[in-house]
Amino acid sequence: MDEATETARCLRDLLEQQEACYREVLDLSRRQVELIQAKDTAALLEILSEKQARMQAMEEVTRQAGPLLAAWEDQRASVPEADRAAVEEMHERVKTVLARVLELEETSRQALEGSTDEAGRKVAQAQRGKQMLKAYGARPGGGQAPRFTDNRE
Repeated sequence: MDEATETARCLRDLLEQQEACYREVLDLSRRQVELIQAKDTAALLEILSEKQARMQAMEEVTRQAGPLLAAWEDQRASVPEADRAAVEEMHERVKTVLARVLELEETSRQALEGSTDEAGRKVAQAQRGKQMLKAYGARPGGGQAPRFTDNRE
């Protein structure tokens, strides 16, 4: 087997590993979206920890693929069509899974932003409530009956 064909086969194997890692991350990302919507912080932290471990494994695969990708560009034209097509097909599969992961990450980010906004609205509403109580002369948590105080002269 010549060097170009060997590079193609090794690269395809690494891309298969990469796809498997991304599929695991994709499953975790789906679960992450569900947990954000359910506001299950403890389980969400576990999922994020698992995703971090998967991404570290991914870094190793990417590190191994680096030299092969560099060689691929130079050797691509000399690789038999079947091997070249297999590498390119696997590369497209990896890109498809990665695109889906990125979509779910954006969905998660937006959901987290929305929940933060909701929490902010609740805090603001509580603050307005305290201001209204103060305008009526009542103290929050106090036993005094509310009454309107006109501070204008």
